[in-house]
Amino acid sequence: MAQHPLLPSSTEAWLALPKQTDDFVRDQFGYRDAMMRANATIRESLNDEAGPDSLVVTGRDGFLLLRQGLTQSMGIDVSPERARRDGSLICEMHRRLEREHIRFLYTIAPSPTTIYPEAAPETMGTPASPTNYDLLMAAARACGADAFDLRPVLRARRNVGLLYHRTDTHWTARGALIAFNAVAAHLQHPEFQIDGNRRAWREGRHLGDLTRLMGAADGQRERVESPDLRSLDTAASAETTLPTPANLANMSTIIRDYPREGLSVLVIGDSFAHRYFPKYLAPVARRVTFMHHQACGFDWRNVQQAAPDIVIFIPTERYALCSGGSRPANFDSE
Repeated sequence: MAQHPLLPSSTEAWLALPKQTDDFVRDQFGYRDAMMRANATIRESLNDEAGPDSLVVTGRDGFLLLRQGLTQSMGIDVSPERARRDGSLICEMHRRLEREHIRFLYTIAPSPTTIYPEAAPETMGTPASPTNYDLLMAAARACGADAFDLRPVLRARRNVGLLYHRTDTHWTARGALIAFNAVAAHLQHPEFQIDGNRRAWREGRHLGDLTRLMGAADGQRERVESPDLRSLDTAASAETTLPTPANLANMSTIIRDYPREGLSVLVIGDSFAHRYFPKYLAPVARRVTFMHHQACGFDWRNVQQAAPDIVIFIPTERYALCSGGSRPANFDSE
């Protein structure tokens, strides 16, 4: 459980304070999203302009952006010390799993402005480097961990369609599919890949989470494309939900077994991966486990219980740095 933030005593601590406060509020108080939406509605009714504490930033080209992580993706908020520390944790995970002959892949789901920097507010200028993303990749690679950078893959495919929502924090179904196929290719498992060109793409309307956070529950919905993946629907022969603290009920570890031979794949991530990766793996894997990374605070015993052949660790860029120096529970006792 996140602890009450302390009064910062350094520049780095001040930069970390917003996320520490957000983690504390999320862990301690229920109905947080509803409260945020109500707050936005009240402020709008009072003609209160969004100040620096607003959760949502209006970008360019029709993009709404989450304030959290925006300065990280633009290379403004950079934490070399935290990146070295968290890179060391990735290296420890790599070595631990390597000893058990488990394939480990570390990657990061980029923020929207990492792929579309022109969507950032003009006042933020051009992206600077290195970013925390750069530093984490370098730290992981330095110890021989398999660190796969999704940024070049996604930037190279910007011309095939919108890869990130304009009113939502997440990548689109097209962006997720490109990322998943790139991961599968990097793992040298072509049987995992899904040929989006062979599937019908349906157009629909989507009310983004950023629109809802602004209190516009009846706001304009953006056009979205999604591939017809009904042929991938696969019923699990068994499903196990591992015990999760009550305050983390939405971050359960779920193990799904399928009636076939194949590999056991564990995905450690957040909503970026959860929406897509387990579904994409279900038709080809023997077992698919999804575990929320909990900002590096997940339970290492759940990794062992999943008994994976492959572990894919894919946090979103804004959560790539561990919260307050967190480490996996029961990791150091092994």
